[in-house]
Amino acid sequence: MKIAVFTPKIYLQPFEAAIRSLNGQDCFFCLEYSDFHEICTLYERIQGEADGLLFSGSAPENYFHSRFPSIRLPVCSMRHSPLLTALALLRFSHENPQIPLTKVFCDGIANVTDRKLYESCLGPKLMPRSLTTWHYTDHLLEELAEEIIRLYRAGEICHGFFTISSLYERVAAEGLPCTHLALPPENITEGLRRILALTEGHREKENQQLSMILHYAGQGETDYNEREYREATLKKLLVDYKRENGLSELSIDAFNGRLELSLSASCDPQRPWLPMLQCLQAIRESYPDGLLAGIGVGEQPRQAHSSALSALSWAKDFTKDSSKDCSASCCFCLQEGTLTGPLLSDCCLAIHTNLLSLSANIASELSVTPMNYVRAITVMEQLQESGNASAPVTSELLARYLNVTVRSANRILSALEKRKIIREAAVSLPASGKGRPVRCYELAAPVVI
Repeated sequence: MKIAVFTPKIYLQPFEAAIRSLNGQDCFFCLEYSDFHEICTLYERIQGEADGLLFSGSAPENYFHSRFPSIRLPVCSMRHSPLLTALALLRFSHENPQIPLTKVFCDGIANVTDRKLYESCLGPKLMPRSLTTWHYTDHLLEELAEEIIRLYRAGEICHGFFTISSLYERVAAEGLPCTHLALPPENITEGLRRILALTEGHREKENQQLSMILHYAGQGETDYNEREYREATLKKLLVDYKRENGLSELSIDAFNGRLELSLSASCDPQRPWLPMLQCLQAIRESYPDGLLAGIGVGEQPRQAHSSALSALSWAKDFTKDSSKDCSASCCFCLQEGTLTGPLLSDCCLAIHTNLLSLSANIASELSVTPMNYVRAITVMEQLQESGNASAPVTSELLARYLNVTVRSANRILSALEKRKIIREAAVSLPASGKGRPVRCYELAAPVVI
């Protein structure tokens, strides 16, 4: 068994010392990177050799998931404790009474929960200065570092506390007063033990629990008689499919405008949703109305059902603002944090749900939904990395992947271009008729949500 540990140089020695203390030299091997782009290169070099992956922080782990959203290996990272950070700030305040905490920068205040903890420890009037660090890329972190240095020079901050190593190294290189909030040795040891336990317990299951929830009531109001008719029609189609395919273990339950299906089946690791999708495709041939569906995959029935509910919610959100034919069906699958869909479309993408929550802040700034932001960046990344010149990113292509109108796609592209996340490509396509050539776009820099 081999576990790869991805770490910046600043953590290399602590990790090596912790590995020696565990007597697990044969299990772990460290991979040092200087920027996030190297993480992908390092992983591709050892792909197939590692049984588990450990990252020194959430930023590189989120970057990794954005590049390899469908990975099935055990992956985890260590989070900095907000409580330990708050204690470090209190200690600094006690030792440096001449510097108010309002003139101290801290990158660890990331969300509402963290802010409440800090406010209870420090008091709302003593909160340190913080800037958004939701979206982690080398390009955006460099921009953030420049803004922090500007605040230093303007006298708005006098000291900085950094959990992100690259920010600390950039500020320290300028000779500015700062502190690196490193992971304590006991946290590193605990992280090594956690990934070791996850990897040892990881087994490819021949059978998985599958759950599919069919929402047949439609997006608007449906009268009782119509809903009863749809339910009876679908139930008959499903029972016929069950009988024709000898699926005695397939259960079908009706609940509040939904049909819930459960099955234990052998799954293709690359397409675990396939047994349920085949069922959906079979009944769609005889069912005229649109269906929203969520498929969940898990080791336990409850886990699969919970994932199916979440996947159905994403399917509803994806089709909510669509101007397309309401008879079209939409299905998403959720397994171990990876959301794949729409499965019935050639615009299917796999994204990690972490990225949807992490993108909420920047998506709000751009006035787009997190789903549209993540899918827009993902499709541009995948087409660029594949070198697919036959499918340049245009407003028409993006509209298909986001399930929106071309006008909405143009607005999203304009917002991304204004933020310098994308830029107009050097190539363009000839117009289908009279008019200007069709504009094509590309990423301005490798982007993570």
